[in-house]
Amino acid sequence: MAKTTTGKGASGFTLVEVVVVIAVISILASMAVPFASKLIDSAREDRVRREMQAIYNAILGDPTAQKTGFVGEMGRLPTSLNQIVVRQPQGLPNQAGPTTGQLNIRYGWNGPYINSMLDPNGAFSDPWGTPYVIVPTGTTGFRIQCYGVDRAANTTDDFYYPPCTLPIPPNPYVYTNPLGSIQINVHVWDDNTSVFVRNPQKPGFAQMVGTVTFYFASAAGAQTSVVFNLAGANPPFTAGILPNGYPAGLHAVGAVGVRLANSHTLKATQSTVYIAPNTQSQLDLYLR
Repeated sequence: MAKTTTGKGASGFTLVEVVVVIAVISILASMAVPFASKLIDSAREDRVRREMQAIYNAILGDPTAQKTGFVGEMGRLPTSLNQIVVRQPQGLPNQAGPTTGQLNIRYGWNGPYINSMLDPNGAFSDPWGTPYVIVPTGTTGFRIQCYGVDRAANTTDDFYYPPCTLPIPPNPYVYTNPLGSIQINVHVWDDNTSVFVRNPQKPGFAQMVGTVTFYFASAAGAQTSVVFNLAGANPPFTAGILPNGYPAGLHAVGAVGVRLANSHTLKATQSTVYIAPNTQSQLDLYLR
């Protein structure tokens, strides 16, 4: 009868060795879990900041992308965030748009202003399932708030965009329109001396004429304007005195029929300007 033998080098794991391996794997796993958790939290925080910035830019506009934003087109803050994302918003009476104004700046509701983070109800939710909210800052500003992992308002884990150190207002929140102002400096080419004259003054230029017009959106989303007459007032011209002013966002400014003396040629120009909330923006108009 044939005999079965086991090779000399054949061997198996002892129970002790298996237990040691399992213990090592458990230790490594316990060390990896907190690290993985931190990576997940960091990814969520990055997402929160990106989404809040996108919401903020959709409301106020983005000067780098020449986007007017909800406030610039409607002349006020949205009463809820779904007004910037849904395709057929309700509760927007007396809107004038969509229309196109000076320099193709849009007026009236021209949404949706943002397409990401869209759910069937038109709501924005953070990574922990809580909707983002709009809260006022100071008299005429606002920011976006995320309640964080604890889903509770005004606690230490909350996120804000843009970050600021103003005190958190009490509930209920009161919506305020983000307003800013603008100073318009007028540079007119002098046909006699062949130089630009910055903010020419009377009586030195007694025959100076022309108009400068600042265009903005009314609270009903209609294009309206403020006109400055060079024949009756000296530049620079200021539209809005903080904390009052005009809706933040992208706006148009134009100047027509401008000359320093009767013998000079009539000049015209136009430009866009971004007005930030709680800020006086500066615009230099050059007419040649």
